[in-house]
Formats: sequence, structure tokens, C-alpha cells
Amino acid sequence: MLIPEFTIGADQLLLSNQCPVRADHLLSKYVKGPYPLHDHEFIEITIILDGSVEHLSEGGVTELGRGSIILILPGQVHGFPSRTNLESINVYYLSQWLIGDSLFLENRTLAMMFLKSALFPAIQMREPLQFEVDEICLSQLAKNLNELRAETAQPGFSTFTLKLIFLRFLDRLSRAFEARFPDSIPTLFRPEVWRAVQYIETVVTENKPLVMKTLETFCGARTGYLTQLFRHATGITPTDYYQSRRIQHTARYLLNKELTLTEIAHRAGFADSAHFTRLFSREMKLTPSAYRKRYCVKSG
Repeated sequence: MLIPEFTIGADQLLLSNQCPVRADHLLSKYVKGPYPLHDHEFIEITIILDGSVEHLSEGGVTELGRGSIILILPGQVHGFPSRTNLESINVYYLSQWLIGDSLFLENRTLAMMFLKSALFPAIQMREPLQFEVDEICLSQLAKNLNELRAETAQPGFSTFTLKLIFLRFLDRLSRAFEARFPDSIPTLFRPEVWRAVQYIETVVTENKPLVMKTLETFCGARTGYLTQLFRHATGITPTDYYQSRRIQHTARYLLNKELTLTEIAHRAGFADSAHFTRLFSREMKLTPSAYRKRYCVKSG
């Protein structure tokens, strides 16, 4: 088991509500030395544009070059024993920025690639995901990220525009992965489980209670069997997932400093801010106030 020498925090990369995604163009020309074992508090995507690098993870050492993609989830340990003439783009983003967006749950590949660690933390993935893209896709991805970097370089840039560019990038990346490995993502969950995930998302979005009998009818499986399937796939029950998604939706609201905790609690259907604070703290390991302080920066 690999042990990280250090952890890179979201604050070190200045990830916040005002800039929830960053893309750094990195040039390591003629640098051959190692980069130590480490992990992150956020998701990192590395796209190699040129040169070569040895990538060390729990799966061993892999030689990567132009067109290689590395997707590293929070807590996954990795490092680079050697680098030669390396040119890459590293992308970092806060899952909290996207976790309340129900559109992600309409695309299983998008959700399982880029939000799995937040949606289903009980599913442990010890090794980063590595795959290759062709020259056309690589060019498109680099173009998206150059647009993203240009947007964030402007004073008072638009997070709405930033999100549009970033979603286009993630969509291209997920389609490239799906084309290369068509059976890997869809078979992760049985159809009944994914129908349950989508139904729960609808219920949460509409701020309604979860009725297991209705869920049973929608998924075409009895409650006991469906619960067994769901727990086996995700590590939790449908009811626990429903509560988790309610809290995760509020995480997006907390990134908006204009909303009070009481307003957020009522918007999400909680009895009061005290009840909301208890459940949020249990799910996110931070109080709502501490969460907001960590990821929000003052305007201006």
C-alpha cells in the first residue's frame, strides 16, 4: 500500500466558489527527477500533450506519453518516478460545484467517471483511471482547456461560461472513454439500481419524500430485493442515498453566500437550520458554516 508524503488541498490551488475549476499548462522540459507520492482533496485530470512520464500508483508503474489521460480521485495515492520533456495540462475541480446538478445523473458515464467519489463514497477505487485518446480528441480537449484558461484569466469572469466550457470538456472525455471501453461503465450498476438512482434524483429535485412502495413500482423490483441490489452496488441503502443526495444538493446552495442557512434548510425541505446542520455535519464531516468558510471567498 502506497503512503503519500503529502496531501494537496483545494485551498493550495485557490479552488473556491468563485473559481471552482482550474487548468494549468505545465512544462517540465528536460526535468527528469521524480515527483513524490501524494494525494489530493479534489479530483485531478492530467492530459499529456508531449514527452513521457512514469506514473506510479497502486497498480504499479506505467509508462505514459502523448494522448494519455489520468483521472485521480480524492485519496488516491500516485507519483511520477521520472519525467522527460513532459508537457501536460492538469485540471482540478470541486465536486461540490457539480454535485447538485441533476443533469449529470442523466448520463451514467459522466456521473460515474467524474462524480462517483462524491455520489458513492463507499465505492473504493484504489487506482487512478488511465486511458488513451486519439489525436483528434486530444486536440479538442486541449482547445476546451485553453478556452477555460482564457476565461479564468479575465477579470470578473463568468462561472456560468466556465461551467459550459468545462461540461463540454467532460462530455468529450467521457465519450472518448466510452468508445474505448464500451462495457466498463454501464455494467457497474444493474438496471434496477440505476433506475433507483434516477428516481431518487427526481424526488430530491422536486423536494418530495421518498416512498419505497413507489420506488419499488418504478424500478420493477420488490423493496427487499432492490435494497439488497442497491447496497451491494453502492454500499448504502436507497433511503441512505436519498438523504445523502438531499445534503449534497444543499452543498451547492452553500456556495452562494447570499443565502442564509435557514433559507437553505427550508429550500431543501428540512424542518429548521439546526436539523439541517446536524445532518449536513454527519454527511460532509464539516458544519455548514465551516464548509462555507472553506470553499467560499468574499466577492470583490
